[in-house]
Amino acid sequence: MKDNLNFDIYGVTVGVASSDGEILDEIRRDFEWFLVPAAGSPPDVRIELCAEPVPHRKSPASPGSYEASDEGDVRSLDYQGRASTVYDFKAERGKVTCPERDLLHELSYLLVLSRVGERLDRKGYHRVHGLGFGYHGHTGLILLPVGGGKTTLVLEMMKDPAFRLFSEDTPLIGPEGRMHPFPLRLGIEGDRSLPGFPADGQRVFRRRKHGPKILIDLGVFRDRVASSEGKIDWIIDGCRPAGASPSIRRVGRWKVLKSLAVNLFIGWGVPQGAEYLWRPSWGSKVRLLEVAFRRGMSLLTLLRSARAAKVVLGSDSPENVRIIKEWITRG
Repeated sequence: MKDNLNFDIYGVTVGVASSDGEILDEIRRDFEWFLVPAAGSPPDVRIELCAEPVPHRKSPASPGSYEASDEGDVRSLDYQGRASTVYDFKAERGKVTCPERDLLHELSYLLVLSRVGERLDRKGYHRVHGLGFGYHGHTGLILLPVGGGKTTLVLEMMKDPAFRLFSEDTPLIGPEGRMHPFPLRLGIEGDRSLPGFPADGQRVFRRRKHGPKILIDLGVFRDRVASSEGKIDWIIDGCRPAGASPSIRRVGRWKVLKSLAVNLFIGWGVPQGAEYLWRPSWGSKVRLLEVAFRRGMSLLTLLRSARAAKVVLGSDSPENVRIIKEWITRG
């Protein structure tokens, strides 16, 4: 007998079903902020998770690869013979099959983000790879490269009760350039539990390509999540060169254009799911052009409305946070 989870992510409804209670619990903990009771109407996106052997197992391919085949609106994906996904784009219904729980969790999590992300893009809501936070009524977006230490920065920020979190990885930018909360679980590289957080609020997420992460459940920091949208006051473009001392300075808005283009317009570092994004139909190409136009307009809106700064982060986390706090409140 299958159990169901239901999520409402800014108007995109998702139903996830499985007879495996453990994998459902993983997905529930990932998207807990958006969990809702079952609705009377069918969800926009429906996904079934099957913790069973893959049908028609193929010979393993190179690590991390997949094979895709299309039949009309239905795409079939084979992940090295270890897992398979069949997704009907017209019906927005899919099935993920994998006997390995870690891999089933990863593929299911990314599938939800990919399908929801595409529908949000078309509604004018765009995820940006960055750290979104609020502090004493001010809202900031920090852009850092993948592995740049956003979660480390968040954990230090959390020590100050005035900080509010929009997202430590992919805050949501709305049609008018305002930031909306998009809190998932926090993730930090490694597989050892973190001190200072309850053990039952942490779990290990083992990924195919990038190694394990410790995930910290939303329930641990729910009271620190921003309660409403906010106008972005500062776009802070960051870097972390070896041996540098922390510093921050104001720059012209166009100085952060490249980072915004990479992290918002292209969505580098945002879980988009290339295996679902690129499809051969003309309708799909038209939708991608629509998304590109909307993201471009969102980027320009941010450049017009927010001030810009460049920050250099050092190895001293408290000092990094101190200079950001001072900067955002005095500006």
